[in-house]
Amino acid sequence: MPTKKEVTNRRPSILSSWNRQNLPDSSFPFLVYDIDWILVNVNHRRVMVLEEKVNGASTSRPFETVIRKMVAEALEMWCDENEWQFDGFNTIKFNGHTIDEGITFNDVPISEQQLKEKLSLGAWMPRVPTMAEEWL
Repeated sequence: MPTKKEVTNRRPSILSSWNRQNLPDSSFPFLVYDIDWILVNVNHRRVMVLEEKVNGASTSRPFETVIRKMVAEALEMWCDENEWQFDGFNTIKFNGHTIDEGITFNDVPISEQQLKEKLSLGAWMPRVPTMAEEWL
């Protein structure tokens, strides 16, 4: 049985369409969750995971919360072991289809400038000497 229709219906995905037709329904014990964004600043050794919601879509369903926790704990462990900073698994919500219609970051209203600062992961700060180049 196919799963529910894509919420935004704005970004075609061949794999998403195929999954909905060919894999089990997204219900326990088979769970499917796509991570929207992983941001990495190699120079500052920082990483953040970001879930994007548009037009008041629900923050997360119970199974998404479990998967988010699994991914966050694994990334946090990796960052600790490799001297990186994990900036969390965050949710950004757009109140409409443009930034001008309002933004919340983890349910806190923020400006576009604040969003730019958060998502840059320190890119505009002076470069910190690291061994990050060896990582690549």
